[in-house]
Amino acid sequence: MPQGIHHLEAWNEAVCAGRWGRVAAGLAERLRRAVDLEHWSAFNTSFERLCDWLRRVSEGTDTRRPPATILLLGGDVHNAYVSEVALGTADEASRVFQIVCSPYRNRLASRERRIVRITRSKGAAVVFSFLARLAGVPPASADWGFVRRPTFDNSIGSSSSTVAPPGSPCAEVPEKARARSSSSHSMSPSLFRSSQIRKDR
Repeated sequence: MPQGIHHLEAWNEAVCAGRWGRVAAGLAERLRRAVDLEHWSAFNTSFERLCDWLRRVSEGTDTRRPPATILLLGGDVHNAYVSEVALGTADEASRVFQIVCSPYRNRLASRERRIVRITRSKGAAVVFSFLARLAGVPPASADWGFVRRPTFDNSIGSSSSTVAPPGSPCAEVPEKARARSSSSHSMSPSLFRSSQIRKDR
């Protein structure tokens, strides 16, 4: 998720658990249910376990080479985007991307789109990160940022894989429908071309 939403959900989890007392916990639980604060960042221990696992895989071992790229696939968040994840690993480690595609999602109203844009802004990330620190949430062990900014297009994610030498990249491409005429449609890349996700080493 965008960092603003991540820190909001991490803060909410801590307050729901009683970090700021029973009254605050009750209000935070009502907020969680009202706006569906239920993504991975709302379960911070599990999120950090995922980051630790990604580090181990991306760094490889003496007997196992790391993959060129690691792709985390997600969706059902009413928009599509691509982020690159920094795990604090060595230069030789795998590049890690999160690719989110929400096919045939419910169309968001203009007000809801504005809320999504605000919560993914740098300002929101700073404010919600500060609240999370006040609630005793430790900083995330990973960092991430958009490779391609979110789009609200209806899109379909297609994955392709071929037999290739070790270290070769793979990709998953979100595509959107493009009308050629009233009776003819085609698919075109929604966010990027597959060649943009590769190991540049």
